[in-house]
Amino acid sequence: MEYETLTMARFHRCLSNPVRLRMVHLLAHRTLSVTAIQNVLSLTQVLVSKHLAYLFKNGMLDRSRAGNMVFYRLATNPPPEFDLVIDCLKKCAAHVDVLQRDVSALEQAAPDFARIPHSVPKRPRRPGPSRKDRSSSVTEPSEPWLFHGGDEYVD
Repeated sequence: MEYETLTMARFHRCLSNPVRLRMVHLLAHRTLSVTAIQNVLSLTQVLVSKHLAYLFKNGMLDRSRAGNMVFYRLATNPPPEFDLVIDCLKKCAAHVDVLQRDVSALEQAAPDFARIPHSVPKRPRRPGPSRKDRSSSVTEPSEPWLFHGGDEYVD
């Protein structure tokens, strides 16, 4: 099979699940956090994260972190076939009530709801031993004969 055919089949397989279809449709409108998608779709965090990971693994989404929040958006450098699939989804969504309700719920949310902050301060490092200090603090066993390899005991 040709690469383009496999790519199209992969994108359609990703959208064959109704939950993933709704997620991609929401992400076609803007970048969203896992929490925002969870709230708009009224789904559990585990289910949302599982489907987002599947979409990310198959190249449909990009993700970024801001503190303890994870944000997803449509892939920034997708194959040309991807844009065709998303355009088709947007056109079809005009005739699907559940997709229209999802977008309405997203628009009714607060303006700063689940958007990526423009600048995220880096979290300060916790004081503590460095990696070198931690590796040197490993103590030798008091009775080395307890640790053996195979049938021979090591002293």
